[in-house]
Amino acid sequence: MKSWLENYIPIKRVTRGRFPRFKQVLNETCPDAIQINDRFHLIQNLWNLHDQVIKKTLPSKIPKESDGTNRKSQPIPLTKQEKCKQENVNKKWERALRVKQLKSKGFSNQDIASMLNIDRRTVAADLLKKEPGTGCRRKRPKPINKWKNKVIELEKKGFTVQNIYNAISKEGYDGPYSSVRVLVADIRKQRKKGLNPETTIYYSRREIRRVLWQWSLFKDNNKDDEKLVNKILRD
Repeated sequence: MKSWLENYIPIKRVTRGRFPRFKQVLNETCPDAIQINDRFHLIQNLWNLHDQVIKKTLPSKIPKESDGTNRKSQPIPLTKQEKCKQENVNKKWERALRVKQLKSKGFSNQDIASMLNIDRRTVAADLLKKEPGTGCRRKRPKPINKWKNKVIELEKKGFTVQNIYNAISKEGYDGPYSSVRVLVADIRKQRKKGLNPETTIYYSRREIRRVLWQWSLFKDNNKDDEKLVNKILRD
């Protein structure tokens, strides 16, 4: 790399990655050149630091303050990556509709695959689609979720974690003991804070990160975002 750079001296500006050897060679070969860190790694470093600070200073969940109504919160704006996923989902659905249209005209799967330059297996999959996808991964349900109300009921009666685990296991619970322990600990924390574990709704860590990352003091912010930021600063 050093010998290659010497062929281009004098160099005024150079963009480089974070590998320490790059900086060392540039300092030796062209010390007067302005070294520019590429934007991707700069943003990545800021995000990693931002994420670390949130994990160290904020709890994993922050309860939402209820105003006594069932008003739904405003949807979270999509990130650039999520927008790309949604666009991809829409394109796939448009392709599936085109495949169905060609099939209705009597074309074979092989003919459709050749016409649209796609695999026959893709054609077969598109023909089975009944609606566009969501573009989101489905969260695998945890076995403890459907037992939450039962756990709350037993915890209210003074049952220990082990007794709760034994009781729901006899009724069909097949999840791990650790899930019961974590749920009971969460229920007790909420009760100490004066919250109702049956109705408490939380801000997710993902939502907290998104709001703090995109927050601006110089623009009109979403009212729900403003409420969350004020709660974080107050607590």
